[in-house]
Amino acid sequence: MKRLLIYIYALVALLLASCTGGRHQQMLAQLEELERQNVADSLLTNDSLALALTDFFDRHGTPNEQLRAHYILGRTYADMGEAPAAIEAYLDAASRADTTASDCDYKALMAVIGQMSVIYHQQNLPQDEINAINQYLYYLQMIGDSLDCIMYKGHLVRPYYLMGEKDKILQIVSEVNSQLKQFGSQKIHVIGTGAAIYIYVERGQLDKARELVDLYENKSGLFDAEGNIASGWESFYWIKGFYELGIHQNDSAEYYFRKAIRYGDIEAASNGYKGMLEVFRLKKDFDSIAYYSKLNETALDSLHNRMKTESISQVSALYNYTRNKNKAAEEARKRRVEHSIFIIVVVVIILITGSVIRLLLKKKKEEEKRVQQLDRHLLIARTEQKNVKRELEKLKEKNYEELITEKTKKEQELSKRITELEEETESRRNEPKEDHYDQFKNSMIVRIFDNKTSFTKDHPMPTQKEWDLLVREFQKYLPSVWFYFCEKKTLSSLELHTCILLLLGYSEGCIVGLTEASSQTVSIAKSRANKKLFDEKSATTLKINLERLLVGFA
Repeated sequence: MKRLLIYIYALVALLLASCTGGRHQQMLAQLEELERQNVADSLLTNDSLALALTDFFDRHGTPNEQLRAHYILGRTYADMGEAPAAIEAYLDAASRADTTASDCDYKALMAVIGQMSVIYHQQNLPQDEINAINQYLYYLQMIGDSLDCIMYKGHLVRPYYLMGEKDKILQIVSEVNSQLKQFGSQKIHVIGTGAAIYIYVERGQLDKARELVDLYENKSGLFDAEGNIASGWESFYWIKGFYELGIHQNDSAEYYFRKAIRYGDIEAASNGYKGMLEVFRLKKDFDSIAYYSKLNETALDSLHNRMKTESISQVSALYNYTRNKNKAAEEARKRRVEHSIFIIVVVVIILITGSVIRLLLKKKKEEEKRVQQLDRHLLIARTEQKNVKRELEKLKEKNYEELITEKTKKEQELSKRITELEEETESRRNEPKEDHYDQFKNSMIVRIFDNKTSFTKDHPMPTQKEWDLLVREFQKYLPSVWFYFCEKKTLSSLELHTCILLLLGYSEGCIVGLTEASSQTVSIAKSRANKKLFDEKSATTLKINLERLLVGFA
């Protein structure tokens, strides 16, 4: 028995381990699939799945897996336009990284920091962007990529541009391009170079502006054979236009301003209109001045509206972030509760099964012991009866009437006791090993339940003890059916009671009345019992299946 219980508890441990292990592989596969979508530049919009991944790996994953899961959550929020939520997810991701470990995933950590800097720039948070870029440079230096460090340092121009730090911009552009030249690179770092050109033009330092223009056009790698710049970099046209104005090449300036208006975005077009105004002021062409003044005003209005829309979007994102954060916390709590309930149910089912087996074995052992005791008492009584008979015969021979009467009485008592013991022993030995439906149908407890179907005050609803007695008699007279029930999934009390009453031929109304459940509840119990016992979902076929089972064991 102890060995059986040890096996059961070992099974519990193995089941729990297998549940967690299988779940881990499943969640890891989903994380890798989201990572593939991210690399392919697909939009990530399933925040429910991303939240489930972070919740699982925070409890069961390695630091690297937690880092990756929170990074994917941040990318998902970023694609959904939820900037505040994305920033929090990236911060959580960075906090999961174990930089003291030899297997720390620095590439994933740097990807997190890089995305943080992008959102900080979009949200007009230049100081936070500077901190993120410097942190990225720190880890980049750790893995020893010098050229990448030089190139990435140029990203500092963007936050300093937002802050209006023109001297800092010129310093960064100069340092980066100088270091690239020392490194032997044949290209310049284009980020910020255009801004530096415009600053030099504003300050009248046209020689330095000329130097950067030459570098930009010849070593940026952005221009085709016809001198057209790559898509996304059209802002250079209006910068080049103001440079041409600075060196008094007005026609050339007009050419570049028109290209900025034609190919650039709203901001480039606005600067292009501003440049055209300067050109026509120099030409004193008042009609064109009026025309481009109107266009410039329209472009400025468009820029203002875009900034207003972006500001509203940022406020809306912050509101959604606060609301969704509370919702996500509640959903995570529910998932943890559901997981815990599942584990508890599995453990309880296994422990109950072990307890039932232990009780059945104990009952069988006690019954065998009881039969052995009866056999011993019967043997003793028979031996004593033989002795009394022998003494009685001797007494008869000696004609001792009084003793004969006494011994005769004792012999009769022993005969009666032997008969009782024989009957009890035979009863114990002949307890149904096979199913005896008629005996069960005619048992006292079934007759009690039959009377209760009158549903009168004289016959109240079944008590728990009466239900327990009905189940025990069912086990006793229909052991094969009971064993079949035990082999299948565990039935609830209502499901077991419903099956027994159906086997006894009770109507649906009687079952509803005796179980004190609603018709719908009884129907659901029948459907679930049918599924567990016969792998059928229908409630209507349960009685037929039970009757077939009973006939099969008859």
